[in-house]
Amino acid sequence: PDAEFDDPLVRVIGGIKTYGSVYPDIRNGRFFQAMRQAFVLARQLKAPVDKYIKIIDEIHYNPISKLFKRAGPADAAAAYYNKFLSVNGQRMMFVRRNVLYGSPLFFMQTFVHEGTHAKQDQRAQRYYREVQKLKRLLARLQKRGLGETARAQRLKQDIDTKFDYVSRWYRGIDKGGRRVADVTFECEATEKEILAVQAVGGPPGAMKASAYLKLCPAAQRMLVQWKKGLSKGGRR
Repeated sequence: PDAEFDDPLVRVIGGIKTYGSVYPDIRNGRFFQAMRQAFVLARQLKAPVDKYIKIIDEIHYNPISKLFKRAGPADAAAAYYNKFLSVNGQRMMFVRRNVLYGSPLFFMQTFVHEGTHAKQDQRAQRYYREVQKLKRLLARLQKRGLGETARAQRLKQDIDTKFDYVSRWYRGIDKGGRRVADVTFECEATEKEILAVQAVGGPPGAMKASAYLKLCPAAQRMLVQWKKGLSKGGRR
């Protein structure tokens, strides 16, 4: 209460509402500066990678503050997309890492990673709505005695495929009797990171900060091919 901010709380950067921290011990000015630099890099992104930046509507700065009290371990993630608070037109990303410990390139690729999750969330929401419609259509066919027709079988397959995606996104997968996050989504986001770093002329070493690269064979192959291409170019 009655705290004074060292910088305006909200700015629009790259068309995205960017919120500084509400805690007075956090220097919002440095945060906004880092975000501007990251979005200067992001301007170099072309389709289809740029859509993973454009889908984000809000970025909130939420680093560790001495005034923030909570139970349990501190969240060490650099940033995260909040799929439980986000809807179309208000897709929200939270920056957890102090801006003193991340380069503009790091934040740009982080935005692409979390923007990929926003796209996945958007797809899951759309699939959920479509599944409800498909189920009603299938029920009408079954009521007419057409439940075993080729059309009905296609509907069933479509329902199963889309519901599987929705279930894996919101509930994860079963592992040893408990539900854990499906790393497939993280691997897709890591692959988009690689494309983004390549697009802005960043080095392969930028991917060392990735927490998921070692879990994603396809992303590892992309990185190897990228390094090989750079090596050949250097020899020429």
